[in-house]
Amino acid sequence: MHLLPTRHSASRPDTGRLLRAARKIFLVVAGNAILALGIALFIEPTGIISGGTTGIGLVFQPLFGLPIPVTYGIVNLVCFVLGLVILGWQFAAGTLLSTVLFPFILSAAEQLPPLTDVTGDLFLCAVAAGVLSGAGMGLVIGEGASTGGLDIPPILCNRCFGLPVGSVMLVLNLATLAVQKIVATPKQMIYGILSVIVTSMVLDAVLKSGRQRTQVLIMTQQYEQIQQQLLDHQIGVTMFVSEGGYAQHSGRTVLCAVPSRRLPEVKQIVSQADPTAFVLVSAVSEIIGRGFSMPR
Repeated sequence: MHLLPTRHSASRPDTGRLLRAARKIFLVVAGNAILALGIALFIEPTGIISGGTTGIGLVFQPLFGLPIPVTYGIVNLVCFVLGLVILGWQFAAGTLLSTVLFPFILSAAEQLPPLTDVTGDLFLCAVAAGVLSGAGMGLVIGEGASTGGLDIPPILCNRCFGLPVGSVMLVLNLATLAVQKIVATPKQMIYGILSVIVTSMVLDAVLKSGRQRTQVLIMTQQYEQIQQQLLDHQIGVTMFVSEGGYAQHSGRTVLCAVPSRRLPEVKQIVSQADPTAFVLVSAVSEIIGRGFSMPR
């Protein structure tokens, strides 16, 4: 009697994929919660104007009596459809989560007591709101989603034209602030501009923090030994044919890119194999490819 082989891999769930999905959901929810805290604790109690969809809500609230969560939901729906059509379902799934959850998170955050010791200082409130808003949006956008609303056009510009998300968002937010001039005082405008500038800076910093790598270029005659040692330590390697300009020795140049925390490990491998190796170390802002932006 012959038994057909069982295919355990087909019925076994992809643990790695489930973990990545859980991580994405957690960071999207956390990012929305941080953004909501910035709005509820520092923007709404002080009257500091804000950019983006929140800024539109701050205009519509006194003019039409619409609560900010309602305005946020309407604008989010329109921009969500735009993001779905252009960026596809994977982007839309994370954005849909933000679109559904954020109004409820913001409503809950609005029930928290304001930080009275801080809210008396508009400068500190503007900076704190910018830090929280930038950090929250950075977590969400870094996971390939968005917080919805006017955060989607900067992402479209980044995907289509390579423009920095923070810079495009700053321009868009400043335009939104200009519209709010009809309901804001000059003092509110100044602190609003400060807040959106801080938001843009923190947003770009958060987006780059998880993608920055250290590039190491190693010129040595012991390239085979160094290559094998790096591979044994799970460090990807690229080899180039090269020739020294002074000694004119032909050989291979070793190139690898690692997180900054692993640079001492690479330097130790190189020094043990060839103390006279010529090593160039430089910082790169982002690496796209297998092992970095996609699984190995």
